[in-house]
Amino acid sequence: MTSRIRLAVFIVIGVAVIVLGSPWRTSWYRITPGPVARACESNLGALALALKKYQDDHGGACPVALPALVPQYLQQIPTCPSAQRDTYSPGYATDAGAYTVLCRGHNHGEAGLPADRPAYASRTGFLRGP
Repeated sequence: MTSRIRLAVFIVIGVAVIVLGSPWRTSWYRITPGPVARACESNLGALALALKKYQDDHGGACPVALPALVPQYLQQIPTCPSAQRDTYSPGYATDAGAYTVLCRGHNHGEAGLPADRPAYASRTGFLRGP
């Protein structure tokens, strides 16, 4: 008899975890980018590192355009794995020694990201939402 009670309790707890965990799991998928968007974020991270090195070598100044990073800081400007082209150069902007680089366009809708995301801002880090 006690083994049947244990089994029933185990099933009830299992169902409760599944039912109560569903909203959390759904929202987690929405804020966690897919593998292609993560690869795009990796490209943004490489660009951010190259931009930081450029700034260190140029007294804090940002380059006028991303191609100025090639070949000293990057071998080439990366391409967005979803768009299969350079979406970062059109999405590069500077303001008083700070910069923002974003994946220009609606390239990561499958990951639930809005247009022009992911992005990286030197003052705030990675941006995924609006």
